[in-house]
Order: sequence, then C-alpha cells, then structure tokens
Amino acid sequence: MAIKLEGFEPAAELYKPKKRLIVAIDAHEKQGKTHFGLTAPGPIAYFNFDRSPEDVLPKFPGKDILVSDQKIPPDWGNKPQQFYVTVWERFKKLFLAAAEHPRFRSIVVDTATELWEVLRMARLGALAKVMPYQYTPVNAEMTATIKHILPCDKNVIFIHKLRPQYVNDKWNGGYERSGFNQMKFLVQSNISLRFENGDFICRINDCSRNMSLCGLELSGEMCSFPAIASIIFEDDIENWE
Repeated sequence: MAIKLEGFEPAAELYKPKKRLIVAIDAHEKQGKTHFGLTAPGPIAYFNFDRSPEDVLPKFPGKDILVSDQKIPPDWGNKPQQFYVTVWERFKKLFLAAAEHPRFRSIVVDTATELWEVLRMARLGALAKVMPYQYTPVNAEMTATIKHILPCDKNVIFIHKLRPQYVNDKWNGGYERSGFNQMKFLVQSNISLRFENGDFICRINDCSRNMSLCGLELSGEMCSFPAIASIIFEDDIENWE
C-alpha cells in the first residue's frame, strides 16, 4: 500500500526524467569551445558575450541558430555601473524567455566567464578588492538564475575560459575555471576541451547521471555535444543532432 503524507509526493511523479543535458565547458582559447556548444541540437539560443562567432557559425549552414548579441564593447571594463546593470537585466530576461520558449532545444552562453563579470560589475561595481560578504547576494542571484532553467527541457551549455591557478600567490603551473565557482554544482556534467596532436578532445570530468563516465575522453568527430549526450543517456546519437 502506497504511503501518503501531506507535503510529500511520490518521487516518480515529482522528478520525471528529462531528456536534456546541462553542462559547463572549460577550455583555453582556440580549443573548440564555441564549436562544441553549437553542435548541440537546434534550434539554439546563442548568447554572445565574448566576441563575434563569425569564424564558427559558417560551419553550421542551415542550422537554426538565433544569436543574442550582448553588445559588449572592447572597452567594456571602463563603463559606468549602470551599463552593466542594463546588460545583466537584458540577458536575464532573454535567458529566461529562451528557457521557457517551446521551440528552442538548446541554449549556449558564450562565455559564462564574461557573464559572471557582468553580474559582479552590475551589483558590486568592481571585480577586485571586494569583501567576501558582499558576494553573498550576488552568488544567490546567479544561482537563482541558473536554477530557473533546471525544470526546463532545454540543453544548456555554459562555456568558460581558464585562468592560471595560484597557491599562496604563486602560480602552481595549473589552470582552473574562470567564472562562478558554484557552477560546477549546478550542472549535470563538467567537461574540458583541448586541441592535441591535430585533434579536438573532450573529457568528461564528472557526470551526475552516470559517474562511471568520469575521465572518459572523446576525440575527432566524437568530440561533440551529441556524442557525449548519446553516451550519457545510452541513446542514438541522431536523437541529439
């Protein structure tokens, strides 16, 4: 006999599986970040913060990609605080609209590194010399924005740059994600990209849906969102193209 208690719902009804994948991508420059993101199923809502994707978009002729240019000028770091407020509020409005739009299958944020900088400038007015306690409401706002899309059935790709990793003010020779440090906990999988020996390679660093895939690397034509999604969901790759 099924147990009934006010305030509780059967897990099978409350958390019905969604056939979508939310990932965070890390890579150095010119390592295939944008290309990987645009291999996701279309139609795609593409948020462009970084630079013009004119070198990558022609590689996807006929694919339904709608671009939201966030209009970040070269001297964007010297703008008044209201400039960043306007950019952030515009992004959030369009991001949530894309998440709720019935036609879009995928959303790409390129890059989430710049997005995090925009939010910090909008709410704190600076990227450095900020007291830790001042980040509490900013972290909460970023988290709430990302969590809004979790119930949706959209694939979401957050692209990040890398930065040198320091220990006691000394570079340890490694690199780490540049961006919102809670992102890794909010996505289903964290993936890194690199170009090596003439091939693009993607590595699944973690995957909440299938932890046995941690450390798996795919190269060449398999270095794509459809390939990774099909492996994670044990599905035909054609269903993710």
